[in-house]
Amino acid sequence: MTRRRLAFCCLSLALASCDGGQKQAPRAEPSAAPQAAPSLLLAANLLPALDLLKRQAGPNIQALELDAYPDHLVLKARDPALPARVLQHVYRDGRLEKPVPVRLLGAGKLDENLFPLSDAQLDAIPELCRSAVKTVDERFGKVSHVLLRRNLPLDENVQFRVYVQSPAKDGYVDADASGKLLGGG
Repeated sequence: MTRRRLAFCCLSLALASCDGGQKQAPRAEPSAAPQAAPSLLLAANLLPALDLLKRQAGPNIQALELDAYPDHLVLKARDPALPARVLQHVYRDGRLEKPVPVRLLGAGKLDENLFPLSDAQLDAIPELCRSAVKTVDERFGKVSHVLLRRNLPLDENVQFRVYVQSPAKDGYVDADASGKLLGGG
């Protein structure tokens, strides 16, 4: 390094560390990270949200599927006013969104895919989440979502599938409609 370059570096460092006799403004502390909303996979948050979804979907809900995420819930269910149509009901940020029609794909018949939502033990979801994390990766696993639907094309049973993500290993755990564990992958 040349003397001129060395002198310039030393001068730059000296100026950078010098406050010139002036008081420096106090540095702002970094603000705390935004608080995440409480998880909807916990019973205290899940059950009231599910009640709102059920009220919006109407009595005797014939569900195509229920997807529960930590930050929102999605219920796809038959439209009681138009039985050939399925509506998607979403609960997010403490409120319900307006239901929207679902575009149905596939060769299967709608009636074969629907099930009475009341047949599923929805209050089992929080415990299923805990069991799934223990099964897949107790140390680093986090539930990404829980899916409830018929186990087609394998059989017509209604089942939960709890998906767990982890830096070490992703996996899932299946349970019947009552919440009894069946296995996983």
